[in-house]
Amino acid sequence: MGKSSDDRPRTHDWLRPIFFVVLFGLVVAHAVAPSAVTLDTPVVILLGLCALVAIAPLLESAELLGIGNWQFKKRVAEAEETQHEVERESIEQAEEASLRRGSLPDAGPFGFEGALALFQIPDSLRDLIPSDPKLALAGLRLEVEQGLRDALEFLASHQGVSISESARSSPIRALEIIREATNRQLLSETQERLLQLLLDLCSQAVHGRKVEPIDASRVFDIADTLNRSFTLGYSLNYSPNPGAEDEGLVCEYEHCIENMPITLESTDRSCPFWGHDCPGGIELVSKCDVASQTQSWEPARA
Repeated sequence: MGKSSDDRPRTHDWLRPIFFVVLFGLVVAHAVAPSAVTLDTPVVILLGLCALVAIAPLLESAELLGIGNWQFKKRVAEAEETQHEVERESIEQAEEASLRRGSLPDAGPFGFEGALALFQIPDSLRDLIPSDPKLALAGLRLEVEQGLRDALEFLASHQGVSISESARSSPIRALEIIREATNRQLLSETQERLLQLLLDLCSQAVHGRKVEPIDASRVFDIADTLNRSFTLGYSLNYSPNPGAEDEGLVCEYEHCIENMPITLESTDRSCPFWGHDCPGGIELVSKCDVASQTQSWEPARA
């Protein structure tokens, strides 16, 4: 895989040492021979500009005068704009799914939305927000990365999806994992963008950015929106849902069944109700009785 845009050398990366050398050289020359090297107003202004360019990386990451905190808040606001786009998109998708499938069960406050979630957010992380928002966001990033890896590992083992070794072995390559999922059209472009922003915000906290509890709470809200953005049948969470029956769902894999392959002719992997390959495998299909519970059914095949 070629280098990403983040890996390529940027112009200002090699200009900074040049400016620093120029700045240092003028100062030394003036100290050694002040009569030969005078520092008039234009030269002082030039030195000031060189100094700003040279120390820009320090200023960028500094918390001086709240600069770092302001930058983080600005980034959160950008992510919230995408968050609203994802919310609108998910509402439209849910309406379309309702038209295709007749009606959707009411998830309720603690219903099948948990099964749709790409990643889990333990209450212990939310409890950390008031006292240690940075640690809370660090834990959130780990949960997001784990959810992405679990999804692609399932696709690799059940659908032959090719995953690069770097994506498989290194948790910091989460963005590569996102691209691979998006190439399979399992994530919308808006969801991908929100995932990138979410991971970036968490990474900033991990690398020392000042974070206030209220801003960490906003990031957790963004994560919740992302988890809720998956429509019933199209979740990237392929784990069985133990509460499916109580939630009025047909089976424990209804939340992700639409992402599974479907063939013109039934196979020993085909779900007897939906027609798609069952995420639970052949063994589960052999003892599945959901079709017998429905009097009339005709699967829609591609």
